[in-house]
Amino acid sequence: MKIGRATSFGVALATFLFASNWQLHAQATSVVLTNARVQGASFSFEILASDLSGCVVQAAPGLSGSWTDLPMAVQSPFAIRVDQQARFFRVRCGDLLSVNAAGYVASVFPAGYSMIGNPLDRGNNAVAALFPNPPPKTLLYTFDAKHQTWRNANEFEFGAWTQPDETLNIGDGAFLFAPFSFRQVFAGLATKPPAFPQIEGGLNLLSVSTEGFWYHHNQPNPTAVPPQGTIYFNNYAPHVDAPFVGPDGSRLEGSNWVAQLYASSSQSGVFVPVGVPLPFLTGAGAGYFDTTAGALRMIPFVTPGDPAWAQARMWDRRTGTTFEEAMANGGAWGVSSATNRTIFVGMRARFSCALQDAPGTVYQWQKLNNTSNWVNFLDATTRDLGFDAARPEDAGLYRLLINQTAGHPVQLLVLSPPQFGGLTYEPSNGAFRFALGAPAAFNYRLEASSDLTNWLYQTTLDNFKGSQQVRDVEAGSFSRRFYRLIIAGP
Repeated sequence: MKIGRATSFGVALATFLFASNWQLHAQATSVVLTNARVQGASFSFEILASDLSGCVVQAAPGLSGSWTDLPMAVQSPFAIRVDQQARFFRVRCGDLLSVNAAGYVASVFPAGYSMIGNPLDRGNNAVAALFPNPPPKTLLYTFDAKHQTWRNANEFEFGAWTQPDETLNIGDGAFLFAPFSFRQVFAGLATKPPAFPQIEGGLNLLSVSTEGFWYHHNQPNPTAVPPQGTIYFNNYAPHVDAPFVGPDGSRLEGSNWVAQLYASSSQSGVFVPVGVPLPFLTGAGAGYFDTTAGALRMIPFVTPGDPAWAQARMWDRRTGTTFEEAMANGGAWGVSSATNRTIFVGMRARFSCALQDAPGTVYQWQKLNNTSNWVNFLDATTRDLGFDAARPEDAGLYRLLINQTAGHPVQLLVLSPPQFGGLTYEPSNGAFRFALGAPAAFNYRLEASSDLTNWLYQTTLDNFKGSQQVRDVEAGSFSRRFYRLIIAGP
């Protein structure tokens, strides 16, 4: 009986080991990675397999890079700190690899326009999922290649996209406008070779992986670039209200304005006109140069490697055919004007006159001492009024007298500096929190940096209440982190 029991146990044990080996072999041929995501400073993905014993997770900076084993236990979900610009992961079980890879790519989008693409398949590639919290007034422009038309601009405002379900799949290209520089970490899955969209006849807007692809237009010289010294003078921005404001602070409306490009080889040199004037539209939905032909300008005296400076000068064409003639008749305006400023104590502030300077012009800045008494500001007899380190007593109303004629008053507000307290780091998840204090009833923008040079948008604090707890869940992705508060408006 003892021998029989031992034999029976031995047979059962052998059967179990055989089944275990068979299951390991089966799961290794179908190991699939899924549900890749970034939460705060942590990246994670799930591993679909019946048994992970004997498996190892490998990492590489790119899909074509050198894969190295990670000295970490393999479990699902598998989580790791986001501490590099890009990193990809796969699972190896013996000689067999997972059928796909999971990874993240941290992208920094500068202020202004960028051509972008989605580097990874998130599964849900909706814009709201890819860009959950960009700066307010961020715009996304996509192109419908099948119908050869631009789709309506997708805007992020009040915490949501106007078209949250619009998709941006791998291979799709788009134009992104960001009012401030910000960082976005993409997370998802990748296969090799990567997917590529159908190319339609006509214009296509695509994003192509740099690994294994090089796409160019079939022309005799596919690497040709615009000639040196070329400037696109026609700054066309549809559906954007960019008003043109005169030096007295009033908004200029109408269709009689023209703009002329001026250029110089020296910042302090003589600026000469380039090409002919273009119509300049003003008012709501305008504020851009007209789309008539001739917006491409060649500056003839600029050669490769030379610096160049450019100006845009506007005037009412009813007052002259050239800027100089309009200036003599009082119809020309500069490109900037003095506007109200709100700053923190110790910051710089500067007010400038937008009118073209003329010989013999007498300037005098004044400050309002009470409700009606304007007093000459000491030694302020130039076109500019500057404060290198503003003090609380510098706050007030100012105006510029030009040949004894008063201009539009401007206001300088000087706020007490922000306070950062209760600094606390959470090592378990990489989050960093602090208490922020600043004058109430103003709009602020919080930015972060790892080098005190490149600052990235974090969040908007509208109608600030005076104090607030801030928690940065991405802080653990950086070896050091700095914060600053920007005044965004009253």
